[in-house]
Amino acid sequence: MIAPRKVVSAPMTWSLAVGLMATAAGCGGGDSSNSVAVPATPAATAPASNATAPVAAPSSSDQPGNSPVASVPSPTSKAAAKPVDSQKTAEARAAFQLLTQPGTEGPAWDAAQQKLVTLGADATPVLVDGLKSSNPIERETAATICALSGAADKDLQKVLTACLSDESSFVRANAAASLAQIPEHQTEVISTLTSLLADSDPQLRRMAAANLGAFGPEASGELPKLTAVLADNDTEVVTPVIQLLGRIGPQAVNAVPQLQKIAHEQDGEIKQAAEQALLLIQTDTEEAIEPKK
Repeated sequence: MIAPRKVVSAPMTWSLAVGLMATAAGCGGGDSSNSVAVPATPAATAPASNATAPVAAPSSSDQPGNSPVASVPSPTSKAAAKPVDSQKTAEARAAFQLLTQPGTEGPAWDAAQQKLVTLGADATPVLVDGLKSSNPIERETAATICALSGAADKDLQKVLTACLSDESSFVRANAAASLAQIPEHQTEVISTLTSLLADSDPQLRRMAAANLGAFGPEASGELPKLTAVLADNDTEVVTPVIQLLGRIGPQAVNAVPQLQKIAHEQDGEIKQAAEQALLLIQTDTEEAIEPKK
């Protein structure tokens, strides 16, 4: 299905990415009620249970074809300033241009996105340029592709790290999803995802919570913010955070009162998550750690 700002699940080991999707009238059965701030149906199936797939973040326009988008230089124009693109990199540049230019719809948009994902390392120079662009749609598009295809390249990782402070929350979300599997970036990624738990967009909050499912005790530095999330009314945000608190273990002792309240008052998955988290947190907690007054 094709719709603007959809949450898509990438078939990756354990990180979720909020994916930029093209808008095509009548294409793919997208719900016209979806706004740019509300991602919709996943484009792919997320890994089950504990395996969280990277959730990526969409473009800043409801209708990519109707939004003012800075044109992307053609491969020949780039050749004067940089080494000539390889054939595959030139293909990636052409695909990226299709994604960010007005008028690209339906199958053409979908094929261009898949082309960039499939080209992998050959698309890296194009993605680096996109992430550095002054145009937010180009940055969001590039960050989405990175979240879907990974970020093994060191130069790409460097640019993505800078994107963790981008003014666009969708760029930040996808940059975090892209870097989530790289141990040396875990601290920045966890901080970015935790901050997104307070975003005004409910789908970005859900994405951030799902992506935090990749972590455990290493997220203990964010405990005050994670505990505050327990007051959120969205169970799709709260349940993954409860599960994370359980994985953090006894250090999350200050969340116990709220977890007990959820366990007593709620039903279903969130109740089970709270009960399991309490078991994990309270193991040796009474002897080892006292709640802070």
